[in-house]
Amino acid sequence: MLPKAQKIVCRDPDSYALVTKYSPKNAVLFQDFAVSTLHDFVAQSKETSIQILLEDTMTVSLASDQYILINCHKKVWNDVVRQQIQTFVQTYPQAIPIFFPGDIEHDHPMYQELKKSIPSLLLYDWTCQTLSTTLHLFWYAHASI
Repeated sequence: MLPKAQKIVCRDPDSYALVTKYSPKNAVLFQDFAVSTLHDFVAQSKETSIQILLEDTMTVSLASDQYILINCHKKVWNDVVRQQIQTFVQTYPQAIPIFFPGDIEHDHPMYQELKKSIPSLLLYDWTCQTLSTTLHLFWYAHASI
């Protein structure tokens, strides 16, 4: 299918590298629109010292504390993925690992599963936060997986 496609739009460098092996003339790398949206939002924001309370135990300052975001869906969950996430967390030993669920009900079991191997993992419940706070959380994250 790739060699016959007239135009292939890729949203990440890995997909782009794969596609250019088969159809280099027809591939286009398109930056995710969310990056510029987040940049513009934070640049225009008057909020500079947002703090969030996670699980009623830890306060995180979004602009100054180092933290990483983690998400995983149960359909892709296996031992290899678990190891990849653990390795990711070990790569940033000073960072606070925060689980960001896409859907608080469906992803909560993944959080509980990951918490077994990453005891310091905290849950960010976006249903209790403002959109502004969540956008800042994404922007100031040190890394994410």
